[in-house]
Amino acid sequence: MAEHTEDRRITVIVPRDVHRSLKLEAAKQETTVSDIVRNLLDGWLAGLQADHPSVDGRSSSRYPM
Repeated sequence: MAEHTEDRRITVIVPRDVHRSLKLEAAKQETTVSDIVRNLLDGWLAGLQADHPSVDGRSSSRYPM
């Protein structure tokens, strides 16, 4: 994976069984845990924006990027 200078690292503590399941699923899908988590976060943030559209068209998310 090529790192981008704008990328940031986060740490998330999860139970051992969740970590194991996530690693297995990533292997099955021939992807990485990071890609799965990024896709989940992107979908979650998009859902927040869809639930709370702003009047002026800008994002109304509490968590700007």
